Amino acid sequence: MSDKCLTFYNPNLPLILATDASPTGVGAVLSHKFPDGTERPIMWISQSLNSTQRKYAQIDKEAYAIVFAVKKLHKYLYGNKFTLITDHRPLTQIFSLKNSLPTYSALRMQHYAIFLRAYNYDIVYKRSENNSNADGLSRLPIPIEKGNVDVIDIFYADTLQTLPISADLLRSEIRKDQEIYKVVEALHAGKQLRAKDTWNIDPREFSLEQDVLVRNQRIVIPKTLRNKVLQELHVGHFGIVRMKALARGHCWWPNINSEIEHLVRNCTNCLVNQHRPPGVEKHIWEPPAGPFERVHIDYAGPFRDRYFLILVDAYTKWPEVHITRGMTCKETITVCKRIFSTFGIPNILVSDNYSTFKSDDFSDFTKKLGIIHKFTAPYFPSTNGQAERYVQTIKESLKKMNNHGDFENDLQDILLQYRITPHTVTGVSPAQLMFKRDIRSKLDLMKPCLRKVKESSFNENKKIREFKLNQRVEARNYGGNELWLFGRVTERTGRLHYKITLDDGRIWLRHANQIRSIGDDVPTSTSNNDDDYNVPLREQINVYQPAIEHEAESRSTSLSSNASSRVNTPTDPVPADRGSRSARPRRQTTLPTRFKDFVMNQT
Repeated sequence: MSDKCLTFYNPNLPLILATDASPTGVGAVLSHKFPDGTERPIMWISQSLNSTQRKYAQIDKEAYAIVFAVKKLHKYLYGNKFTLITDHRPLTQIFSLKNSLPTYSALRMQHYAIFLRAYNYDIVYKRSENNSNADGLSRLPIPIEKGNVDVIDIFYADTLQTLPISADLLRSEIRKDQEIYKVVEALHAGKQLRAKDTWNIDPREFSLEQDVLVRNQRIVIPKTLRNKVLQELHVGHFGIVRMKALARGHCWWPNINSEIEHLVRNCTNCLVNQHRPPGVEKHIWEPPAGPFERVHIDYAGPFRDRYFLILVDAYTKWPEVHITRGMTCKETITVCKRIFSTFGIPNILVSDNYSTFKSDDFSDFTKKLGIIHKFTAPYFPSTNGQAERYVQTIKESLKKMNNHGDFENDLQDILLQYRITPHTVTGVSPAQLMFKRDIRSKLDLMKPCLRKVKESSFNENKKIREFKLNQRVEARNYGGNELWLFGRVTERTGRLHYKITLDDGRIWLRHANQIRSIGDDVPTSTSNNDDDYNVPLREQINVYQPAIEHEAESRSTSLSSNASSRVNTPTDPVPADRGSRSARPRRQTTLPTRFKDFVMNQT
């Protein structure tokens, strides 16, 4: 490029920053002033004003142009003295470093002035006709071409019946799709994209996540995989609106809406089982305040020789469907208890006038639980439309599945997909309203893993007591008169377990809570060898006996003969000499006078 257009930055040459603002944007030019008096630009910058900034007064726009340019060119200007040129004369007084800030300046202007105090500059006024380089930049906004975006703020998933498309498969197929791979290469190289390169959509909506092209968190599907994704989205044979809502939460490609419409309108199962458009709603219930405040219940069937007890929450639209052998009152109460134990007892229960719901047993059941039971008008089922509508939905979905396999499995697949699909009334899925979270589906596997969670135990950082090898300690004694015996740590067998070698040679296994530290100068103690009472019976396995032949024989004999009473009375007498420790003193006892005429054996 010719040096008459741009020149390289030279720290030894003076810097000139010219700024200007127009009704639609701001512009600035950073230039060097050469010894011959000519000015050559180093960098040109500009920015369009948003809707709020376009409402600024002209003085605020001119001030914003200066602040925008200084922030953008901070690396060139900070620490260097430069000349600041503006075509708005009042700013030369407000932003002058020689003058103090006017007391009654606008708050925005005060913020700008305080920010500019960090730089060293001389502000100069220049007429607009002499400031054409910056003025031209501010008056040339670039129009942004935007396609027709069908906006639905839904981010929920569909449940796939076949294996999902993995991120690795997407990467390999994207390389084969020249139309998509061209955009991927441009993003890799950092090139500027035009709207025509991205299907007349704002290029800023596209990004790369681990070599997978993403548009606003939606995976761009290559041509070879689109038919498979469409078939997976159509599992359950839901209509056009729900399929579009599911697709918008996970995937995108050009003309995806028209392809979804074409698929649904040409699906044989959907056409055969298509229902009539719903009538005008005649009964309006008061909107519930939260989940399970009002539920609607009804029976469906027989269908494939089975009956279905259907319960729908009016607030979240969460469905519960349970297969029953019949429509008896006993089975109805059992299923209701099972549902209420999971979601809680509702305030209001709405049902039709079927004999099961009108029975005395069911009435007593609702009264005991404090449930207000409301009935619909006879021969007018639309009053209980929540349950009646779902009866129709479940029947149609089961017919469309056309699966002669596991009937219960088909029902669970339909329930899962219904619970994660955004509802046409609430705009969100029943699971989101019920649990305040999204339920993971197979479509989520297409998204690259962007974050790895580090697993750690709850008490990982908790400080515990530790003992060193050969450290002098006291070990808890569970037999004899002494509660603690001296020894040394000889081995660490676990995180909290140690082998203790006592002063008399015995080896015990002890938990950290059964050990106390002592000083190294504590004298060696002697004790009896009755370690049969050292621990309860369940802990005898962990007691290590010294390898002395005659002691092992005596202990085996003692254990075999006194296994039932060894916890309470030791087999060997406790020696009186306890080393450095004395036995507990005992008071002198005398024979009562009333026994003088008798011969007593005193011990």
